Amino acid sequence: MVASIEKVSSIVDKKITCSEDLPSNSISLDLKSEPISNDFLSKSNSLLESLPHFLHSLIDSAFDVRADGNCGFRAVAVTTGRKEDDWLIVKRELRAEAVKNEMLFRNIWGDKDYDRFLDVLNFEKSPAPRDKWMCMSDFGCLIANTYRRPVHFFSPSESVTSLPYTHGICDHPSISIGFIYSCHFIPLRILGNAAVPSVVPCWEKWAKKDALLWKDILAEKVKKFQKLLPVHANSSEIAYDLTSISSITETEIYKNITNY
Repeated sequence: MVASIEKVSSIVDKKITCSEDLPSNSISLDLKSEPISNDFLSKSNSLLESLPHFLHSLIDSAFDVRADGNCGFRAVAVTTGRKEDDWLIVKRELRAEAVKNEMLFRNIWGDKDYDRFLDVLNFEKSPAPRDKWMCMSDFGCLIANTYRRPVHFFSPSESVTSLPYTHGICDHPSISIGFIYSCHFIPLRILGNAAVPSVVPCWEKWAKKDALLWKDILAEKVKKFQKLLPVHANSSEIAYDLTSISSITETEIYKNITNY
């Protein structure tokens, strides 16, 4: 297995392009570089304030997108080298992937959630109500499989890595997204050799044989991340409980919290 890992690592280092076609308008770049649209080049440290402090050392830059309830899809657009206004293209690509691999995602999510998430993807208006927001803990696997690359998610409550289920190692750049103030997704650029969170539970149960090498490639970075985790939760970290809010929009929540 060690030899296999070294072989795959050399393939990634040489930037060999994956033979599989990416979705329409997708970009294939070096896995070690994380592309951010040129529209979002200014770094904003204030965006990281609600993330645990130990995560800050992993992040090179944080960028903002419009808070209209579609920010999760906007963040995916930016981290794949597009403009944030291409969020609708992202939604359609994710929907196409969910339909193409319906049985896989019904197994992962269950029938009820599959239908609910497909309803989210079918909603194509802005602003989006709260029940049409992206849920990253569930959508991460879909994003990873659609764009054939790791997806790293960072938030005050959990940080996880989602990996492709049906695609083997490629040189496509990883996607990094943060969730701040319990209501807003932002695209991130993490440092090239930064530690990354653990892979989501049960990924191996549904992953194809070729895809399993992803976990081996990231093993050392995951170990580094585990060493960074604080022994106890930091009580100074800010958490916002929005569970009682149903009709308020993301824009209103974000403005109230940040004076945006």
